[in-house]
Amino acid sequence: MSYGSSQFPIEKYPTSYVVFDLETTGLSCESDGILQIGAIRIVDGLEEQSFATYVDTDVPLSPEAQRVNGITRSMVSGSPKTDEAIRRFIDFVGDFPIVGYNSDSFDVPMLQSNARRHGVKLPEWKAFDCMSVAKSMFGYRRKLKDLCHDYGISPGGHDALADARATWLCLEAMRKNIIATTERAAVFGTPHDGPLTGCSIVFTGRFQSPSVHDLMMQAHQLGAALQDRVTLKTTHLVVLDNPGDSKIKKAQEYKSRTNVEIVPYDDYAENMVRGLGRQQPFKVVHQDMLELPTNEAAGSTGGSASHSKGSLGDAAGESTNIWPLVKIVLIVALVALAIYALVTWWPIIVAILIVLALLFGKK
Repeated sequence: MSYGSSQFPIEKYPTSYVVFDLETTGLSCESDGILQIGAIRIVDGLEEQSFATYVDTDVPLSPEAQRVNGITRSMVSGSPKTDEAIRRFIDFVGDFPIVGYNSDSFDVPMLQSNARRHGVKLPEWKAFDCMSVAKSMFGYRRKLKDLCHDYGISPGGHDALADARATWLCLEAMRKNIIATTERAAVFGTPHDGPLTGCSIVFTGRFQSPSVHDLMMQAHQLGAALQDRVTLKTTHLVVLDNPGDSKIKKAQEYKSRTNVEIVPYDDYAENMVRGLGRQQPFKVVHQDMLELPTNEAAGSTGGSASHSKGSLGDAAGESTNIWPLVKIVLIVALVALAIYALVTWWPIIVAILIVLALLFGKK
């Protein structure tokens, strides 16, 4: 049996294959037996036919295994023996490559050991373990149930056929995810060198205006690298409306290791895009470089508050423009008082006050 999981990226995974899973009496590939085989034949990404059988193994069932998979001796009694079950599985697979989850470490060695012990020769299948795809996407080994949670897929719950179906759905979801990322890179091109260079940004949630695509394009134009999933390389997770819990949880999990920042949209718009002065962890972007569209559909109240804040700032800025005129008036008054001081003494006091105002007044 040859292996492809560690050699090929998901783009080179077959679209027609047999995805399979085993339930066993324990974790030892050398001594434990197979209790259940579940498999689905996938043709061009679609389910064509399924295969499932219990296995009447001669290996005792451990209490630990029964607690995990819920399979009892009465459930497997009368089912095909190990050699017959494996031969039926071989006939079902045919010439298709096989795909599993954590299969390089467990399912394939378990199948090989049981076949060898019962005198069955396995074909030279090409085998793929899509756990390696998940690891390359997320940066670490992930359990199948966690991957199912991320993609909204019903987990198998230690039923061989259900686990095989969950593996198939997760593989196709990851394939679509990576293809979408590749297509997006083709659309956006190489990130520009800009104020967000070095930032790897993930957006979670939805917006009507601006759209998520527009936000991604703006971040890309400012030099950010864009990601679909939170990984160890992610620097900022920007939270929009109706965000996904899995991305936020993953960012919280990584925070102590990578200092990834979970950023509300308003904070992102003000500090990262408009550049209003937060030094870390944001890279300041000046407002004249890019004007971010207003989120009209969601957060109109927040938008009004932001507009009011800007209006107050503009008014304050206008008030500072009258100070040069005030200084001119004070200087003229000072000259007049100096002349009048030749007649009486009190203009001297007023002149001193004017001098102090000029020295310590607003520049």
